[in-house]
Amino acid sequence: MLQPPSRHRARSVFQPKNVGIGLAVMVFFILMLQRCAGPPDAALTDDRFSRAGREQHVQTSKAMDTSTGAGLRIYFAGSIRGGRDDLPLYQALIAHLQQRHSARVLTEHIGRASIEAMGETGRTESYIYERDMAWLLSSDAVIAEVTQPSLGVGYELAKAETMGIPVLCIFRSGDGVAGGGEASEASDAGGGSHGKRRKSLSAMIRGAPQTALFRVADYSDAEQGKRLIDEFMATLSAK
Repeated sequence: MLQPPSRHRARSVFQPKNVGIGLAVMVFFILMLQRCAGPPDAALTDDRFSRAGREQHVQTSKAMDTSTGAGLRIYFAGSIRGGRDDLPLYQALIAHLQQRHSARVLTEHIGRASIEAMGETGRTESYIYERDMAWLLSSDAVIAEVTQPSLGVGYELAKAETMGIPVLCIFRSGDGVAGGGEASEASDAGGGSHGKRRKSLSAMIRGAPQTALFRVADYSDAEQGKRLIDEFMATLSAK
C-alpha cells in the first residue's frame, strides 16, 4: 500500500536553498534573452520623431536660432551620393526660395559645387545624420527634387511624413514617365532600342496618398519647378 509523502518530504522542495537556485536560474534566462534581443531601436524610442516631440523640438530650435531671415525654414532635399547631375537645378531652386520667399534653406549645402557624389568631406556619417535630422525636425516644410533617385532623400521623406511636416516632391517628367510605371527605353530616330533609358518615379513616392501634407507634382523645366514651389509656399503662408 502506497504511503502518502511525509510532511517533511513535502516541505523539503520549498527549502530556501531550492527557492534561491530557482530564482537564480530565472534571472539568468531573463538576462540571456535581453542580451540576445540587443538594445532597443533608437528610432523607435526617440521621442523626437513623434509629432508631439517634434513640436517641442521646433519651438526650442527657433528660440535658439540667431540666423538672419524671417522666412520659413525649408529643408531642401536632393541627391548627393545618388548622383550630382542635377546640381545646377538644385542651385536655381534654392536661390529662388531664398530670393523670392526669403526662406531659410537649412540644407543650402545641397547646391554647393564643392560637394561631389562621394558626399561631404571632413564629416563623419554619424555627424551628418544627427545634423540633418535636427534640421528636418526644426523645418517648416520639405521640398524634394526627386528626379535623381536617392536613398537618403527617400529616408528623409518617410521621416517627414511620419512627423507631419508638409512635403512637396517635384519630378522632372521630361526625364521620365510622367504617369509613373516601369522605366522604358526611348526609341532613337532609326526606331532601334539603343535610346537613353528613361527615369520613372518610385511607386513609393508616386503612389503615396496625396494629402495637404504630402504632394507630388511633375514639371518640365526650372521655371515650371519654381512655379510649383511658389504655389506650395503660398499654402504654407496661408496657415
